[in-house]
Amino acid sequence: MMDAERWQRIEAIYHDASALAGDERAAYLREACSDDLALLAEVRSLLDEDRPRSFLDTPAAKVGGADAQPSSAPGVGQRLGNYILLASLGAGSAGEVFRADDTKRRREVAIRLLPASFTADPQRLWRFERDARALAALKHPGIASIYGLKMLEHRQHAIILEMVHGLTIAARTASGAIPLPLALEYARQVAGALAAAHASRVVHGGVRTSNIVITFDGPCKVLDFGIGPTNRTTPDDMRGFGRVLFQMATGRTPADGPADSSGGGMSALPGDLPDSVRNLLAACLDALPERRPDARTVLLQLEKQHSR
Repeated sequence: MMDAERWQRIEAIYHDASALAGDERAAYLREACSDDLALLAEVRSLLDEDRPRSFLDTPAAKVGGADAQPSSAPGVGQRLGNYILLASLGAGSAGEVFRADDTKRRREVAIRLLPASFTADPQRLWRFERDARALAALKHPGIASIYGLKMLEHRQHAIILEMVHGLTIAARTASGAIPLPLALEYARQVAGALAAAHASRVVHGGVRTSNIVITFDGPCKVLDFGIGPTNRTTPDDMRGFGRVLFQMATGRTPADGPADSSGGGMSALPGDLPDSVRNLLAACLDALPERRPDARTVLLQLEKQHSR
């Protein structure tokens, strides 16, 4: 049986190589594996396994259609390829998410099974493929990793994701506001994740408290990049960020529309919230997208506040 350290090395090289292609990948593998032919063979087997079942390399127009889904919905206990579905983590318009055992790589993952409404739209699927490639190459502690996009049994399309353990901000704020120092720290981490993604031209499309997890042993992680509406923009992400920060600071969902004196307006913010952050938050929630700050500006302001 291969030891854990060996598997970790194989996995690290595999993920780095997955973001490369052609001669660049070959050169990287020669350097990373050196004269360890067994290591090279293991990594290549993982890369080869991805090729026939991945739809990243298939034109989006060819992978949709009415026959793209299995005749019956997969469920807990079912095996799809080398993945065993262990538990359902929730379902929505972008498909059901399962905690799963990756028997090939001996790790726990999350699998989102995409519905026909998603895969039948070539433009949406192409856009997600593009974003997935960019995110796979982006190494950021605040973004949950995308390990790959696969076509499993019965033409079931699936996204293989990092399994993130923790508590969503939605669950954390269900009982009230998060203490302000912690809320600002979490906001700084989320802004950093958005800034990194936007720099790679990836827009989240649905930033909300339910897809940001406060992990048990590390930073906040933003989940579900790229599965939001097709007409999403970076200002939309910043409005979502503003709503997240507001909810963390108050325990309430902000009112839609202009700020007012109701419980969902700016007056609900804690009195000790620094003016600079209050102004930044108001700008993120501005009704006019062109007046919202970009993620980099928000991050710099929160970093400045953090250093005080």
